[in-house]
Amino acid sequence: MNRDTIVDRFIQHKAQERKINTLGYLQQIQGYKLTSQDLKRNIKKYDQRLFRQISQKYSTQQSESTSQAKFSQQKKVLQQAYRNFLKSDAFTIDVYRNFQEMSEDLRHILQTQSRKICRYKMFLSDFSPYDYYFISSTHTEPMILGGFCFACIQDQSLYIKVLCTHKGQGSRLLQYIKGYAPFLNVSQIELVCLPDVLHFYEKEGFVYSKKDKKMIYPIEPWRSTSRRL
Repeated sequence: MNRDTIVDRFIQHKAQERKINTLGYLQQIQGYKLTSQDLKRNIKKYDQRLFRQISQKYSTQQSESTSQAKFSQQKKVLQQAYRNFLKSDAFTIDVYRNFQEMSEDLRHILQTQSRKICRYKMFLSDFSPYDYYFISSTHTEPMILGGFCFACIQDQSLYIKVLCTHKGQGSRLLQYIKGYAPFLNVSQIELVCLPDVLHFYEKEGFVYSKKDKKMIYPIEPWRSTSRRL
């Protein structure tokens, strides 16, 4: 790998861990020094619009800041660029029927990055006992995990066991699942959630069932629109 690839992978790792603020000016990364140019390159990667804004700002304003001060300023911009990126449409959602069906790279990314997204680590001890895996990720190199959902079919329902995403990707993943569910011949989507995310699921059309103590989303049966000639 060349210098930029090594440095960019390190910056991405810090971004995923929400530790961009720990990056240091001229920090050594496998023998290479981290500079403000590295941060600018990654700002452009994650948010080109923000990159153009800061480029225009720096070109029209003569700054007397030291290189280290510029580095600190660009760390803040990089944090915002990465947050914007996680809310973007750069992520693709794929469905798998079992864990082994995924590529080796995706299994590795899921095993390593999922714990940085999901606060309920107890659900990530075993990836195998589910019927459907909905995975949101980039198709870039290196791959970035946007979120994931593990679900099972239970009593004509698609039961969501685990749903964890970066902020901004949860709604996109749920919309995809709601569109996919009619093809599974289920009557509803079910899940159990904590009170602090109850409002999120209500906005997505889920209704709390006091009888079942679950959030329910009814599914319209899929009907073919084709006509016989």
